[in-house]
Amino acid sequence: MLQDGAAAQCGTDAIAGVVNIILKKKDAGGARGVSGGRYIDGGGKSASTNFNIGFKPLDAAFLNFSFESRHHGHSDRGDIDPRVVDAANLASQPVLKTLPGYPYLNKIQGDAAYHLNILSANAGLELGGGLSAYVFGTYGKKIAEAYENYRLPSRIAKVYPHGFSPKEAIVEDDYALTGGIKGTVFGDWSFDLSSTYGRDLDKIYTKNSANVALFNDSGFTPTNFYDGHLVASQWTTDLDLSKGYDIGWAEALNVAFGAEFRKDGYEIGAGEAASRYKEGAQSFPGFLSSDAGQHSRSNYAMYVDLASPPIKNLQLDAAARYEHFSDFGSTTVGKLTGRYDFTPSAGLRGTISTGFRAPTLAEQYYSATNVGPTTAFVQLPPNAPAAALVGINGLKPEKSQNLSLGVVLKPEPKVTATIDAYQITIRDRIVGSGALYGSGGAVNSPAVTAAIIANGNVLDPTVTFTGINIFSNAVNTRAAAWTWC
Repeated sequence: MLQDGAAAQCGTDAIAGVVNIILKKKDAGGARGVSGGRYIDGGGKSASTNFNIGFKPLDAAFLNFSFESRHHGHSDRGDIDPRVVDAANLASQPVLKTLPGYPYLNKIQGDAAYHLNILSANAGLELGGGLSAYVFGTYGKKIAEAYENYRLPSRIAKVYPHGFSPKEAIVEDDYALTGGIKGTVFGDWSFDLSSTYGRDLDKIYTKNSANVALFNDSGFTPTNFYDGHLVASQWTTDLDLSKGYDIGWAEALNVAFGAEFRKDGYEIGAGEAASRYKEGAQSFPGFLSSDAGQHSRSNYAMYVDLASPPIKNLQLDAAARYEHFSDFGSTTVGKLTGRYDFTPSAGLRGTISTGFRAPTLAEQYYSATNVGPTTAFVQLPPNAPAAALVGINGLKPEKSQNLSLGVVLKPEPKVTATIDAYQITIRDRIVGSGALYGSGGAVNSPAVTAAIIANGNVLDPTVTFTGINIFSNAVNTRAAAWTWC
């Protein structure tokens, strides 16, 4: 029942569960698939191909490769843009009626276009003496772009006399590599020692756009901008050991314990100067120098787990985990779970556990300016000095309690049914604030405007609505649900 209260074994981020990924291990043969399609009413053209192949480079080894390539095109589901049928706008900008697709000029409602390639590999080698080595990894590259709101010709007529539809684009490189060794040591102790490193880099661009302030001040603006980049990385090293002990119960007591070290990194890179000059590029301004920064965190953890049936048909499991964060101190979480099978076809199971989730580095430090034709909002990092002006002084960890109770039924040899009820209570839950207005809203706060200025942002003076969004420990939540399958 690892999925119930998995924080006690798998880490404090696993408030309610974990996902078990099964890797392909075939050492011969392969498979290939091709697919394609489109929406009946137009757009969204898609195509994909994939293959898997296995090899046996040595008698005691296997090597398995998988590759997938996917492409998906834009679709447009936009309705009539009310701005382009407005009488005043038509009077001042009669060119609108001559544009292809009028009055459906805003393409923001629809699918983004993307092209994605993914390569993965899995390999293993039997070393003898009960030991084996393994390595697996993935690499993916994605190029994607999405339409943003259409800008009217009046926005910057000398560059775009017919108006323009900016696009936000990303080029993403993502990879992860795991290597390890497992087997038995000191008699019959099973162990698994592994290390994983992963990194994701997103380069962000604004295309078919303009920086109006730069054009007004200098007479020139690029139409394509490099907005900066985001990087997330993680290095994790784990050691797990387990052994069964005969203590006179119905079956052996399984004793498991382990340790983990983890290093997280997060980075925001500033955009080119033109992308962030004053209010920046239309639709997505580049990351400012005040947004940019490199951040890291380390933590180590230890856990112990005891599981056994003390009597026939009753399975009990108890686990505890200690974890220390370099930025949030220490915590201990635990889990108690049990299952009793009344008959071979009916059982009852339940779990009580606690959890702890430290804010991610992105939740603490992500900062950007988000704009629309009439709006400009700053995503203010809760750790920034400017956040104190709106009453937020960083984030606290979330703490949780998980309760579950369910039945397992097996009326026929090949039929299994489960019914489970869950209740998860989270204290100091981290949520987004929604829009906090400095101007244009039903309620406007001078503190919001002061925070924007203190953060170094310059907002488009032509917009109607300005404000901030920010993460905070705003609520305590209790979620209850039941599932069956």
